[in-house]
Amino acid sequence: IGGMMEEIQQQQRVIQQASAALNCCYDAHHGKGSITELEAEKLLLIASEKRLALLAEVQALKSRSVTEPPQTVQPCLGNLTIRNLRLPLRTEYIFSMASKKDCGGHYYFLLVRCGPTRILASHLASTHDSLSGDSLVFSDEFKLVDLESNFDITIEVYSVVSYIVSMVNVYFPDPIAIQSLTPRKLRSRSHMTMTHTSSPGGPNAIRISSFSLIGAVSINLNDVKSEKFTLQKVPFLSPISGHFACKIEADFQSNVEQRGFLTMFDDVGGLGAWHRRWCALIRGVLFSWTYPDDEKYKEALCKIDLTSCISERIRTVERIMCARPNTFELRTMRPRRHGDKDNLITQDTGSVITTKHWLAADTKDERIAWIESMNQALADVRAWDTNALKP
Repeated sequence: IGGMMEEIQQQQRVIQQASAALNCCYDAHHGKGSITELEAEKLLLIASEKRLALLAEVQALKSRSVTEPPQTVQPCLGNLTIRNLRLPLRTEYIFSMASKKDCGGHYYFLLVRCGPTRILASHLASTHDSLSGDSLVFSDEFKLVDLESNFDITIEVYSVVSYIVSMVNVYFPDPIAIQSLTPRKLRSRSHMTMTHTSSPGGPNAIRISSFSLIGAVSINLNDVKSEKFTLQKVPFLSPISGHFACKIEADFQSNVEQRGFLTMFDDVGGLGAWHRRWCALIRGVLFSWTYPDDEKYKEALCKIDLTSCISERIRTVERIMCARPNTFELRTMRPRRHGDKDNLITQDTGSVITTKHWLAADTKDERIAWIESMNQALADVRAWDTNALKP
């Protein structure tokens, strides 16, 4: 909480600095209607949103009394990359721009919210210089690391209409004429020409950003393969079409690896046979070879992908079922192929084939290590791979 309170104070200072800068933008000479003013408005909104998010999280931490006990096996963390962000515009608005009916420039930027306090922002894009076809393009790439698999990311679209002040109609006094004026006339002339007004609250007033929220979309792991989303809360007369496009890539950080000899049960001509294999568990796939050196130079004799595992957990096989000690079991499922028949390890259940895999370790400690590693890898795969089978 102490670190969050310091961050709140820092964001408060940013709000004060941005407000002070905006209070100085009272005419064209001092940045009124410029891109600098818009960047200050954007900075003010980002700092305000971060401060509110931090305050809400501090309040939630103070009111949180009892934490839920963690599960036995926690899935690994993952990374998410969001790129190729596009904001399609309405056809009517594009036609109005072509016919010069819309003199104002619409400026947009995106806020990416991840978790209680993590907020990222895109660059400022304009309908005058960031259009590609019928869409507003954001060249930003957001990389979110150390995410849990149940993440919920919100992308918000903010907009403001800015009419750039033309410098043609701004009065520039003639230096020669100014030199010919007496001090009294010079003071009178300066009062006549300075018709600007400062902020009603004074130069130290805290302002509210001119940017307004015009659309939002929530993204979770199930949306990773989607590239088009529907924005919520889009105003009726907004230039944007109500859709949002981007490319999302997810990658989990499972570093579970296990290597060693396992004795694998197989069906040979209707009879059970045990084969000793060198096995390696890498990123949720169990590979097996005849010898350890084969791992570097040869294709694996067998691959068991844990995405096809239907066992709730990998457990030790009871001695009443298998006399070989330190044996554990997992079951996998795949579509039925022509020529598949029931045998000691496979079972035809109609459209799918269920395979029983018995694996025996050499010692009790190795069995425990293998079961822990495979259960962790199984949890990682099921948490992050939406195509992984469930029990």
